[in-house]
Amino acid sequence: MTASDKLGLLQGAVEPVLRNKKALDAFKHIVISEHALLGPVSDMLTKKTMFPKAKRRAQNLDNAFSDRQLHLHLAIAPQAECWTYLLADDDISPGPSDRAVPVHSWADLVSRITTACPRATLTVWDFEQPHQVRLPFLAALLDIDVELIDPQTRKAVSQEACHHLKSAKLLSKIVQIDEELQTRMDAQYELDLIRIDAMSKVTLRNG
Repeated sequence: MTASDKLGLLQGAVEPVLRNKKALDAFKHIVISEHALLGPVSDMLTKKTMFPKAKRRAQNLDNAFSDRQLHLHLAIAPQAECWTYLLADDDISPGPSDRAVPVHSWADLVSRITTACPRATLTVWDFEQPHQVRLPFLAALLDIDVELIDPQTRKAVSQEACHHLKSAKLLSKIVQIDEELQTRMDAQYELDLIRIDAMSKVTLRNG
């Protein structure tokens, strides 16, 4: 394998990597995994805008890798599941009433990202059914066929991946949210999927 064929896998804080970007020149493909790249989890649904710093952070990423082709992957899940998970976090205050909770749009977030990175391709992954999408998601990140993922990795992914979503599905039986808010969030998610699927240079996948 030549240096130009090497694959760099980076997980964790992105900023130190970008400061020493020359070290990445030996790799033809670079995969960066950072769940909080667009902002902390608390910025998902509790701010006036979903991930308010997302556009600036996406622009920084685009500028940092202006000499490479960017392929961005965004995993989304129903707002109601995300809200349930946040409510179970002691650091998140739900406010005086569920009815006052704004229902943010994933489609609006996707639009801001594509505006910030106009030359990048973007794949949005619908994680409403995590068991259907986690292996295709991993394969796409590594640019390999799903069939090439070995049994040991498949088992590890099945056991370790999507903890937040698994917890949210269990918590929904314990942490009840307002029925009207649940309806609004469910409707928004379905609308988001339709809007995202219609966007140019954006691919929507659920498996």
